[in-house]
Amino acid sequence: MPFTNRAKFSPENNGKLGDLISLGSWKQGVVNRVSEFNVPNDALLDALNVDIDNNGKIKRRKGYTKILSGNCHSLYSFGSYLYTVLNTDFIRIDTNGNTETLINNYTTSPVNYVEIAGELYFSTKNKTNKINKFNNVELWGIKSPQIQCEVVVGAENSGTLKKGKYRVNYSYSYGNYETGIYPIDVVVDVTYDNFSIDAKCIPTSESTSANFYVSSTNGEELYFAQSGYEVNIDFYDGLGNLPKLNSEAFPVLDNLTFSNGRIYGTLGSSIYFSNDRDYRQYNPMNYIGIDSTNIVILKAVDNGIYVVTELATYFLTVKNPEDTENMQLVKVFDYSAIKGTLFEYQKNVGWLSTEGYIVGDNNGNLQNLTKDKIDFSKDYTDGTSLMIKKDGIHQVIFSLKQDGGKTTFQTYEKDDIV
Repeated sequence: MPFTNRAKFSPENNGKLGDLISLGSWKQGVVNRVSEFNVPNDALLDALNVDIDNNGKIKRRKGYTKILSGNCHSLYSFGSYLYTVLNTDFIRIDTNGNTETLINNYTTSPVNYVEIAGELYFSTKNKTNKINKFNNVELWGIKSPQIQCEVVVGAENSGTLKKGKYRVNYSYSYGNYETGIYPIDVVVDVTYDNFSIDAKCIPTSESTSANFYVSSTNGEELYFAQSGYEVNIDFYDGLGNLPKLNSEAFPVLDNLTFSNGRIYGTLGSSIYFSNDRDYRQYNPMNYIGIDSTNIVILKAVDNGIYVVTELATYFLTVKNPEDTENMQLVKVFDYSAIKGTLFEYQKNVGWLSTEGYIVGDNNGNLQNLTKDKIDFSKDYTDGTSLMIKKDGIHQVIFSLKQDGGKTTFQTYEKDDIV
């Protein structure tokens, strides 16, 4: 039994593996749940700046070339670009390492991303934006200006609308972006046929148009009428059933993910979701609660959504989140995850849990690949993950931040990289 099983590479050793090394094959990789006197012959307590292949052989971990200096965070690969926050600016980097600033003074907080139909939606703090199909930045989810629009009912025979109750709703356009749709307070209740409605909204300094929608006589559907700051509504075209009540601009949420025509995100212990295929809006009265603790990971797959709270790991089967009776929530593990370590590769997703390295499929089946081997239970506050391909092998690199002391057998330091 060797006294210590550690593999280390450091520049001061002239490019050779460090002195603290035991010859042999370490097929179990790193095992840090035992003391160094009880480490198995084919396992390592620590491995620093080395790679271990499938046969347990050690080789030097290759270095990296710096292409950018500064404080970078929230990296995301989309299309042919890498998006990130550099210091406070939101930028993108092309395949040649060239940078382009998209939004100045954007944020110092983490950015959440979700891809939908060739577009990238992202949010942070009180800002929501998206990268459209032409790689341009647009607004997403901002509220309409709270400006009261005017509605005037025309006389009989002024149009073709039928008698009944109507509500006029409005939104504002900013170029190609349209805000959430809001109702005008006045309800139109007309007792005669063949009339029209005049509607007017005040232009704002940045808007390019207003848009008017009309609720039909049954009060359940919303139809597009016309665009313009002053319009005469004589007929309306059905564009599908858009919810008109309790619908607001989509808020800034954490852990964005997409499933079955909706964007999902978290706020504390609750899951909120956009309207069906209308990502601008959501109903703040509709949300999903799990176990009353903060949600640290939310990831949709083909047949459900993985939800990891501060207490446990779940799989949520849901087709329509408004149909709560047909939801199914299954607890998979009785432990949490480290926020920010989510990754996906082909049809699998994964993250670092407090008990090991987790990989899951599209059906809610999770595996802890390092159970009883590696301990991540010390006070990690959050981390990041990066999927790379090196020497033909896909690898996931995690960077972890710690807030607290070590456990008995751990030797990793603050800002660990594993």
